Formats: sequence, C-alpha cells, structure tokens
Amino acid sequence: MKKRKLRYLQTRHNEVDIRQQFEVCKKAVTKKHPQALTQCTPNGKYYITEGGKNIITDGFQSHFDSVYDAWKYASICTHAQRTIQRNAKMFDIESINRKVG
Repeated sequence: MKKRKLRYLQTRHNEVDIRQQFEVCKKAVTKKHPQALTQCTPNGKYYITEGGKNIITDGFQSHFDSVYDAWKYASICTHAQRTIQRNAKMFDIESINRKVG
C-alpha cells in the first residue's frame, strides 16, 4: 500500500476510537445526570450542564476547548465526586492531618 493510504487508514482508525470513547463517556455521564447537555461560553469553551447548572464542581476545571474533552472530564469528575461522597471520612481534612501529623 502507498504511504498516503496508510496514513488515511491510521487517522480514520483514530477517529473511530475517539467516537467510541466519546460515546462511553457520554453514556457514563447521562447515567448519573440524565438531562446533561453541552453548553458553550462566549469564549468558545465547552462545559456540561444539567438544569442550567454546571455538573463539574469542587475545584475541578470546568471549561474545555472541545466537546470531547468536556464529556471526558465530566465523566472523570462525576466518578471522582461520587468517590469523595462515598468516602467522606477518608477525605476529611482533620482525619488526614491526624494521620500525617
């Protein structure tokens, strides 16, 4: 095969992988937040909202350059927020200071 054709197949394969990853991330977020939507700021940054409220909170970065990044980090942040809520005692600052100090 010609090099040009190989490059096309390689980029096409990457596009399919990104689409699959996007669908997985979006499914994970919409499972927890069924009304989640993509919103855009006037600066061209994207974020995910539910009921007009940004779902990424607690000090995480909430505005991203692409829709894919917004959904990807929303899935990561919702998982992290769920973990922190379940294990509130472990993430309590006083208990951390007692263990360290």
